[in-house]
Amino acid sequence: MEEQRQGSGAVEGGKIEILLFSLGGSEVFGLNVFKIREVTETLEVTEMPGQKGAMMGMVSLRGIILPVIHLGRAVGMGGEHEASKFIIAEFASRTVAFAVQQRG
Repeated sequence: MEEQRQGSGAVEGGKIEILLFSLGGSEVFGLNVFKIREVTETLEVTEMPGQKGAMMGMVSLRGIILPVIHLGRAVGMGGEHEASKFIIAEFASRTVAFAVQQRG
């Protein structure tokens, strides 16, 4: 993972800190670090009956059960590439694990 630092991370003069990552293609994506709790190696994902689309299943992270979303599938890039990292982030008052490729 590569972190691009622009300012202190606070919205200060229009600058924020962004964590950069890949979804398996040549494009580079980023998330605001204020939404990210941590970045982990991939963990064992438990598939759920009837799951579809970008939902990969559930994972237990230190006893907390989190849904795992394959970001490549979620944005229509397909899911042929194996995830190498999970980005644990908070969105809409929920904590989720996003499966991504490490920025190479």
